[in-house]
Order: sequence, then structure tokens, then C-alpha cells
Amino acid sequence: MRNLRIQTSRSRAVDLLRDIAVEQPDEIDLELLAWRVARLRIEEGALKNALGRLIRGTDGGTIRVSGDIQHRGRKRFTIAHEIGHAVLHAPGTPWDGHRELSTWDDLSIEAEANGFAAELLMPGFLFGARLVGLRPEHRVIDALAEDFGTSNLASARQFVEYTHEPAALVVCTRNGGNGNGWKCWFRRGSHFTHRIKQGRPHPYTAAGEIIDGKGESTNGLVKIPADAWLENVSSGNRSCILEDSRSIPALGMVVSLLWIDDEIEEEWNRD
Repeated sequence: MRNLRIQTSRSRAVDLLRDIAVEQPDEIDLELLAWRVARLRIEEGALKNALGRLIRGTDGGTIRVSGDIQHRGRKRFTIAHEIGHAVLHAPGTPWDGHRELSTWDDLSIEAEANGFAAELLMPGFLFGARLVGLRPEHRVIDALAEDFGTSNLASARQFVEYTHEPAALVVCTRNGGNGNGWKCWFRRGSHFTHRIKQGRPHPYTAAGEIIDGKGESTNGLVKIPADAWLENVSSGNRSCILEDSRSIPALGMVVSLLWIDDEIEEEWNRD
């Protein structure tokens, strides 16, 4: 059900881009799209406890984006998220902050709006072709986010969606209320067939070390024992997985990219 709703959201975004014949990332005009979908104007200004707000009326409305957002890509993603609400959801006045703009893994309207926004700014028919030969690491994600004018987290999520590499994204957020102070979710690419362990990352992972206060970033892919991240891999297995993890202190978040560049043997119990 979740995947179907997100895919529907993504399809609606692509339909909008096809309507204005977008062929390059710099042709994705958010002001034009906002006006076409619901006669929405975009303005920047003060918002209390929010990054974006959609205000709809009988004859159009306004997308208000916080003037405190300095990162151009984050600002564009916030606007695209609000356009998503206008296209997908019943009238209301959503207030969207960091939590809503970082929600990707549930059945909420925020996850739908984020899926829509990611596809609106990084449509598969443009984004997928850029990924050929690229490794899942943060410096690559940073460059893609700059090229497409969007947020880094959304770019990482979209990378995993469209890459042909065995890659996965793991996002851990502080104060998740799960007993250890962190809530984690992951997204595996279609070629990442191994099962990722649930819960707080193992202390032997780079993400686990960052959470434990032993660093802020790996600054590139590093080798990690495969059993630290993956289920059905014994502790005696000498296989490794590659990990690039980064702390985002302002969001209380650790973002990890995983890549398997060699075969990893799994072990299954046979009762």
C-alpha cells in the first residue's frame, strides 16, 4: 500500500513535468508549476516553527517559504513539497518543518509530498541517466543535489531509487522514542538484495561510532564488517560492506550510504 501511494505521487509529478516539456534540470520552473496546478504564488518571509506553509483560497493561494533557509536546494525542495500537498491532498494549511520534510518511510501525507517533491525536482527520466558509473557516497550526492537544485537527503533517497548499484540508504534520527534515543529507517535499492539489521546501528559501523560521539563523518566510503550491518551474515564471515556516513547535527540526524562491491555469503538456519 505504501509503495503504491508513493509511486502514484511520483507519477503525478512526472505528469506535470511532461505537460511543460521539461528536458533539462534547469527547466524545472517551480513558480510556473505552482501557478499551473492551483494558481499558487510563492513568497519568502518569516515563519514560526516551520520551513514551509501552503495557504489555499477560493481563487488560488500562496506557498510561503521561510527566509531562514539558506541552502538553495533545501528551499526548492520545501516549495516542491508544498506543491505536492496542493496536487495530492485535501485543502488545508499544512505547516511543514524539518520533521515533515524528512519523513519518507510511512503512510503519511508528508511521505507522499516528499516522494512527489523528489520526483518533481529529480525525475527519473533525467536523474537516472546521471547515475551510470557513480558510487553511492556523499560527495557524489552533494554534486547531484547542486546540479538539480534540491536537498541532499532527497538526492540520496532518489539515488537509491534509481541506481543500478547494490546501494542502500540508512537514516537515523535522534529522540526517536524507541528506547535508545534514535529512530532509524532504511531504503534498499533494487539491486541491494541483503537484509539490513533493524534498530540502532551496531557500534562497529561508522554510523554507530558517530552516534556514540566518536566522529562526524567518514569522508568517503570505508570498509565495515558485513555482519555489523547485515542479517544472516556470521561474525566469522570476513566479508565487508562499504559505508559512507555523515552527521547532520542541526537535524539530529546521521545519514549512511551502503554499497556492496563484492559478493557476501549469507548463512541461513535449516531446521
